[in-house]
Order: sequence, then C-alpha cells, then structure tokens
Amino acid sequence: MSIILSSASWRELWDESWQNARNVDPLDSSDVIGEYPTQIAKGYKRNISLRNGIDLTLHRYTFHEDVITLDGQACEAGCLEWVFNLSSTFKFWDGSYVTDGQHYVAGMLMPGGESLDIARDPRIEVDIHLKPELFRTLAGEHFHLLPLELQRMVEGDESLPFFLNPLQIRPHPLP
Repeated sequence: MSIILSSASWRELWDESWQNARNVDPLDSSDVIGEYPTQIAKGYKRNISLRNGIDLTLHRYTFHEDVITLDGQACEAGCLEWVFNLSSTFKFWDGSYVTDGQHYVAGMLMPGGESLDIARDPRIEVDIHLKPELFRTLAGEHFHLLPLELQRMVEGDESLPFFLNPLQIRPHPLP
C-alpha cells in the first residue's frame, strides 16, 4: 500500500513539523533540526545555514510506506540544489529514478506531476542549496568547463528541471 499526498498536503505536514523544530545548539539559530511528519516517516531533516548564502539539508528518515506525491503545477525553488543521495530510491515525475549513490542537480523550476519515494531503504541524503549567481561566482573562469546542461541551468533555463550526475567536468582544451 502507498501513501498518496498532494504537494500542498505534504507542505502542510512539513509546516506543522517545522513549528516544533529546534536549534541543535540553543545559541545558534543557523542549525535547525525538524522531525519528519510522523504520519509519513520516522526520522529528521536538518537545515544548516553556512556563510555566503550556502545552505545544507541533511536527510535521515525512513518512510512507513511508499509515498506518492501528486503535484498539479510547477514549483519555483529559488535556488539550485545539489542532491547527494547516499541511500534511497526516488522516482521523478518523468519516470526516471535516482538510487543509492547517485547525485543530481535540481533546477530553479520543478514541473508538476507524480513522484514516488520508495520505502524499502532509509533516505540518507545531503543537499547543498546555492543561488545560481553564487555558483557562477564560485566556478569563476572554469564555468565553461562544466557540462552544458549545468551551464544552462545556472543561466536560468527552466526546461531542465534536473540534471543527473552533474559532476563530470569536460576536459580543458589544449592551448
């Protein structure tokens, strides 16, 4: 059996959970942990704000059952998200899967549709959130060596909602 939620219902559950979130260090509001909504999973998400606009999210939870999320419209993310999936299986709206050890970049606009989180493995994942302009600054003069799909995402191409295995660097042309 599966749990079926609209993306709006999923966000409401998370909003309720984040109301009970706590700072890992009471003196540091940049490191917050929230329990995953108990109706769906056991575990937590931890958000850490680093300097210069870099944010991390650490995921560690296990779904009680497979979770199908239905989303009727596209969602604006506001940043690029580098996702390092250490353990779990997820099915995107387009039918492609991310499995253990895979990584991807989620773009600025995620299309609507149906996604699936598979409950058999715990989700252990690290996400890095960056504004496109910050990433471009960090890449500096090496930006042109990045895969073309990643360059397009950074430049705001909304036709690329995600890019699997983005860490492949193109060889530098010889002088």
